[in-house]
Amino acid sequence: MNIKISKKLFKEKAYQWLYVVLVTLLPQLIYLGTYINNDSLALFSISIIVYGWILGLESDWNWKSCITMAIGIGICALSYYNAYGYILCSIIIYFASGYIKKINVKGFLKKGIAIFAIAFAIGGWWFIRSYILYDGDFIAFNIQREYGEKYAIEEYKPSKRATPQHQGVTLKYMLKDMEWIDITVQSFIGRFGYMNTIMDERVYTGYKLVAVIGAIGIAFGWIKALLKKIIMKKRNQKEKVNKTKRNEKILFNTLLIISMIITIALSLYYSYFSDFQPQGRYIMPIEIPLMYFIVIGIKNLCDVIIRNKKVKDILIWIAITIWSILPLIIICRYILPKFHI
Repeated sequence: MNIKISKKLFKEKAYQWLYVVLVTLLPQLIYLGTYINNDSLALFSISIIVYGWILGLESDWNWKSCITMAIGIGICALSYYNAYGYILCSIIIYFASGYIKKINVKGFLKKGIAIFAIAFAIGGWWFIRSYILYDGDFIAFNIQREYGEKYAIEEYKPSKRATPQHQGVTLKYMLKDMEWIDITVQSFIGRFGYMNTIMDERVYTGYKLVAVIGAIGIAFGWIKALLKKIIMKKRNQKEKVNKTKRNEKILFNTLLIISMIITIALSLYYSYFSDFQPQGRYIMPIEIPLMYFIVIGIKNLCDVIIRNKKVKDILIWIAITIWSILPLIIICRYILPKFHI
């Protein structure tokens, strides 16, 4: 699915594959893929949802795009609540893009009802089941706490958890002094076993550097666009742009950012109020948009710094090769010895 996404988002083959390897070969993601968990299912559903967004914006929401997004939403509903931001943003992008495109209201609402029906047919049964079994607790949060109190050993009962809220510390203290940010970032990149197999700091630094380069490239792109706008305004020139396409791109990028913020906010909320667990897997749903923005940032920098297309392609393919080999080295050095393989 991410190969399909890459072909829609990037024209050059080198950047398409850079996006694909960035998404699929993050060490922590590879580790999550070795056992059954909700996080992998969430990422699978997110990739379907994002692809549905792209198809919808591209086709004015034909039936293929609507069904694709609906399938993604249904699967997402069955995965993990930290990915639910994408469900909310799917609703927003559908109606907001319909307004931008001025799509016929009657047909648009008909497809909207179909999206809901398909998504509910895939994921709704679980909420109905929970509602029936747990006296209206359709999300099953209350019953989870009740069973935790009833069956967990004393130190792991929900009422005994020493959450930051119970300790009376501030959110700032949790983030910095309790190392929530550092541990979450580390385990997003890769901490294995019971979070006790930690890689060398230089490995984390290398992966962080890629994100920093991407962020610099994004900022550079914004500054470049702003300067171009100012110069054209002074020269009384108007840039010829398709306003609808521009607004759709802004909408798409904005909702990806909002989805990331919601995911991080939910993880923060859980750690502060419910159970202090700064784990990268709880923010793993940000990975697809994060890598998309990193590639855009790298592309922005390369387009300005490197003029020769052949040289640019060679450097990108070298980066792809390095990123692809690194997980193999990490597996051999950190994971296999841990499990005595």
